[in-house]
Amino acid sequence: PTLIPTNNIVFEGSDSNRTVTLTPLADQSGYANINIMVSDGISTTSTGFLLSVLASPTPPTMLTIVTNGVGSVTPSLASASSLTVGQTYTVTATAGPGQIFTGWSGSTNSDGPTLRFVMKSNLVLQANFAPLDLEVNGNGTLSPDLTKTPNLIPGRTYSMTAKGGPGQIFAGWSGSTNSDAATLRFAMSTKLSIRATFVPLNLTVNGNGTLSPDLTKT
Repeated sequence: PTLIPTNNIVFEGSDSNRTVTLTPLADQSGYANINIMVSDGISTTSTGFLLSVLASPTPPTMLTIVTNGVGSVTPSLASASSLTVGQTYTVTATAGPGQIFTGWSGSTNSDGPTLRFVMKSNLVLQANFAPLDLEVNGNGTLSPDLTKTPNLIPGRTYSMTAKGGPGQIFAGWSGSTNSDAATLRFAMSTKLSIRATFVPLNLTVNGNGTLSPDLTKT
């Protein structure tokens, strides 16, 4: 009865054309011995059989999209309910502020942010992002601040201009590239490392006097 309750046994038909429908309870599995007896008031016959009810298999996950790092993938196909096996789809990875897209991994590999793939069951796509290695040593600012710039693309050319704070002098760029110029142009790379260094102006006033302008505040 825990598998096939009495109310779920339904007889239908008429005369010699009869059917019996057995409906198991939802989310149940197991075995039940079913015995059916019929009679016309004079003669009686019976039959029996073992009914096997299998658990409903969990439908395979069509698509799993994983983001490693700070970024997003559009469109959100992982939540779509009408993906078709064998059909081609396109997704695009967008890095968050100060992040670089480093490539796709999982069921397929690609370096480009836009990925075209053929749908199949249990497909896993991983979009990988990494932060830009950019450091400011001393008191100064960079314009634009690429640590706050969204969707940095490897291979694309960027430029930054260093500006010292009050009384600070820009001392140069170091790391993956070296330059004394305040404005630096470079190709974005996942292996890029940039350091902007500022040092204070060495200005001393001996005695009682003033300087105009006071470069320690400029």
